[in-house]
Amino acid sequence: MFKVLSTGFQTTFQDRGRFGYRNLGVPLSGVMDQNLAAYANQLTGNPPEETVVEFTLIGPTLEILDDVELAVAGKGFSLLLNGKPISPNQKLQLQAGDILKIGATPASVRGYLAVSGGFKIPKILGSSSFYPMISPQLNILKGSKIEINKNLKSKIESSVTAFDFGNYETDKIEVFKGPEFEMLPLEMQKQLFKSPFKINPQSNRMACLLDSQTNFSAEEIITSPVQPGTVQLTPSGKIIVLMQDAQTTGGYARIFQLTEMAISILAQKPAGSKVMFKLAL
Repeated sequence: MFKVLSTGFQTTFQDRGRFGYRNLGVPLSGVMDQNLAAYANQLTGNPPEETVVEFTLIGPTLEILDDVELAVAGKGFSLLLNGKPISPNQKLQLQAGDILKIGATPASVRGYLAVSGGFKIPKILGSSSFYPMISPQLNILKGSKIEINKNLKSKIESSVTAFDFGNYETDKIEVFKGPEFEMLPLEMQKQLFKSPFKINPQSNRMACLLDSQTNFSAEEIITSPVQPGTVQLTPSGKIIVLMQDAQTTGGYARIFQLTEMAISILAQKPAGSKVMFKLAL
């Protein structure tokens, strides 16, 4: 069991998402970076879909109340164990009374905490992912206690190779053409692949907002299905990349759809970073 001494920022439980309820308007939710979350689980011997703690820019400080095996996965996050620096991206054996502080990162955005055996938390509509309107009890608050499945052993025993953060250094975001892409003027289609876009600081788990000095626009469409990774273009020229907590339908032109890897890469780009679209082969 852990006690949360401080929460960090946007620290929540997340798994692979809430499937099968989009017809009711329920967002998918789930981890923003599926690759890194799966790696955290791999380090602790869990299956890749096991629930993890996701944190943004700065992680929580936890008091360990029972002996536990855990892993913190992320690029550039500072870790202190009882005040002494330790490295992330490895399995840690912690004892009751230890204090683990997950500090800030200048190098990425999101990190993940996994525990061997998983967390003892409920599933709401088939998922342990936090979403304010669906599962508010899966938020992580200061002073709360987090239970773990102490009686469950890691079921996966295998060597773990180092995570390749180099894949995230690219500024190219791979996309497929969306349903309304061909409706755009030919010159605008070309310009969308030539123009750099800057990540707006107001981006969040619902959408990543991209700013450009080039003028783009598209007419609204009849409300149609959207999903994480859908890139919308508004009549006023805003580029909106829907992320894990996005709505299920929308009325803006769907010009692109990100690949799964591109969603993870974009989720780790700090505000102000520049990216470009690249057509996936």
